[in-house]
Amino acid sequence: MRTLLLLLAIVVFASARVPSKMFRSKGAKLCTFCNSFVGGIELGIASEEKDLEALANTLCDTLCKKEPALDTICRGLIDNELESIVNWLLKNEDAQTVCKQLHLC
Repeated sequence: MRTLLLLLAIVVFASARVPSKMFRSKGAKLCTFCNSFVGGIELGIASEEKDLEALANTLCDTLCKKEPALDTICRGLIDNELESIVNWLLKNEDAQTVCKQLHLC
């Protein structure tokens, strides 16, 4: 139940942070996607989610539903960068800073 509520919060959070005007360029699309993904991980950490990898996969499923081309990037973030993302967030970096460090913004 807690995971379901967290997922709902993430979807609402991601929707609020993804205005359609930001999808005009590829760079803006990647940056917006990254901010939503990292923001979802940040919410998971804040709510003490135990399985952040499962949460990250759920985020990919949700965020990439309308943009399937982003799915490969999202899965790559999980496979290669999730540990770094979590560490940066635990050091109180915000999503924008993390995405800049990942070269997606």
